[in-house]
Amino acid sequence: MLLMRCNKISKLLFLFVKTMFVIRIDFFSDLFNKEPLNFKARRSVLVSLLFFASSLILLGQADGDYQTLASGNWDANTTWQVRSGGSWVNCNPGDYPGVSAGAGTVTIINNTIAALNISPANAIGSLVINAGANNSGITFYGSNSLIVSGNISINASGTNNITKYISIGDGTLTASSVSMTDGGGDSRDCYISLASGTINIGGNITMAGSNARNYLLFSGAGRINIAGTITGGGITSAAGGGGQLRFQVPLIITIPVLRMWVLTDIITSYYQGQEQSRS
Repeated sequence: MLLMRCNKISKLLFLFVKTMFVIRIDFFSDLFNKEPLNFKARRSVLVSLLFFASSLILLGQADGDYQTLASGNWDANTTWQVRSGGSWVNCNPGDYPGVSAGAGTVTIINNTIAALNISPANAIGSLVINAGANNSGITFYGSNSLIVSGNISINASGTNNITKYISIGDGTLTASSVSMTDGGGDSRDCYISLASGTINIGGNITMAGSNARNYLLFSGAGRINIAGTITGGGITSAAGGGGQLRFQVPLIITIPVLRMWVLTDIITSYYQGQEQSRS
């Protein structure tokens, strides 16, 4: 997958340089004569820049990526489209992210909710929840699990009273890192909620917004294991909820912990296999 993306970048750079080279005579002639660029040169520059910009956008997509087509169960082919041959196509029966090795970026499109009703046999490359004017997210059912080898990105809405979320419940979510964006309003929430399940993060959790906009929500006695740091946002719980945050040392936490009185063992850390409570 990485080699494919590198090859695409090389080809696009070559085409861009080639296109810019074609207009060299008109462009530099007018430039050194301190005259305005003639129409042909201006048009060539504009076309080249537009071509290059659109190509960079397409670099974010690669064969093997998935995106939601509609709300539905994770293992339903009608929920997904897959990137194949440079285009988005509807998934065939039995095809969904993680059913086989090599799934790239999985994107939850605005106004869709994916229900994780199974535990995919294979990891996905990364997970993106798109911004937009409608609720979007992933809801885990039962004790199902999802492994993301890369980053999870939750992008806030620009519309009030809209949420972008991952609700884990009693399941297990494993990822390299998590990032959340700031929607610019206190009713434009990005969050991850956890009941009695487990979250394993190998790196950092980065929340760009305040604790009213980005947060980790405990609704039960779940546990978050994190090897990196948590910055921005906040940690809170629903009424009656309680959970654990377990850090590997060195411990760095720069977020407000809200409603600590309803949480049990809110912050703990590991040191050489020994669990150490921190207040």
